[in-house]
Amino acid sequence: MFLVGCTPKKGFAKVLSNCFGLFLFVVPHFCIGQISEPASIKRIDSLIEINGKYWDNGSDSLRLHAETVLQMAEQLNYKIGIIKANIDLWKYYHTRENYAQAIAACYNALAQNNNLSAKTHATILSNLSLTFNSIGEYDSAKTSILKAIEIDTQLNNYHALVSDYINLAITFDNLSEYKKALL
Repeated sequence: MFLVGCTPKKGFAKVLSNCFGLFLFVVPHFCIGQISEPASIKRIDSLIEINGKYWDNGSDSLRLHAETVLQMAEQLNYKIGIIKANIDLWKYYHTRENYAQAIAACYNALAQNNNLSAKTHATILSNLSLTFNSIGEYDSAKTSILKAIEIDTQLNNYHALVSDYINLAITFDNLSEYKKALL
């Protein structure tokens, strides 16, 4: 019950890291039902931020945390939270080689189309391309990454374009289109 009164600052993050298991079961019930909607959205945003420390090791904590955030965001119909939770679920499922679930997470995020920034849309398409490459769906990978490149080019997002072109080269290599992989 003490979690309800916490603010999403240092104290909240510390409580979260110390009581992660309790948090997964208590927060969805208390956060949504007993505090205002803007405060709940701030909590969801804080939880998404915290997810960053779990994704790189593919731990089950990432999945559990992302599923909790997704549940909370869906209860509030908070589209940005739904998108970010699905991106985190993609990270988990892709690293665990559960490609069907990874693809589903991407499509669930893309379904929030009216709430996607162009940059996020391109990121999801790039992620989808990686997963399609992993399962041998090279034409689908090519389609996804070319759309991501188009968006990132329009945005002048050169940082993303670097990884997009690497993904495209991998796709062309998988398609045995070696000359295109070099261009």
